Amino acid sequence: RYTRNMSSFRAAALAVLAALVSAAQTITPEPAEYELRHGTPGRHTIPLRADQFAAIEVRQTSVAAFARVLDPDGKEVGGGGTPLPRMPYGVGIAAERAGDYVVEILAATPGASGRYSIRLLEITTRARAA
Repeated sequence: RYTRNMSSFRAAALAVLAALVSAAQTITPEPAEYELRHGTPGRHTIPLRADQFAAIEVRQTSVAAFARVLDPDGKEVGGGGTPLPRMPYGVGIAAERAGDYVVEILAATPGASGRYSIRLLEITTRARAA
């Protein structure tokens, strides 16, 4: 009985942890500051329609970090960054199809902690080639 209770407790704890790790914040035009904690990436989403382009700014406050862009299926489709702390950098997302795109912010040094901010600069519609 003790083993069974511990197994269900462990499963519940892992489910809560997975939900916390996968929780993502929506990227907005207002800069929002976040903290990277010991190698856990920051996750941010932006809903885009097909043929839209999103320009995003990431500002490193106290940690050198880089961005990785994932499409709605979780496939890596881009990214950006600079090794210089306190320097802003741009990240562009060219949506091939509609859905929620994810921008993950990861510390340049594995396991590092620190603060960064992220904001949406603009969303435009890409012109189709004739």
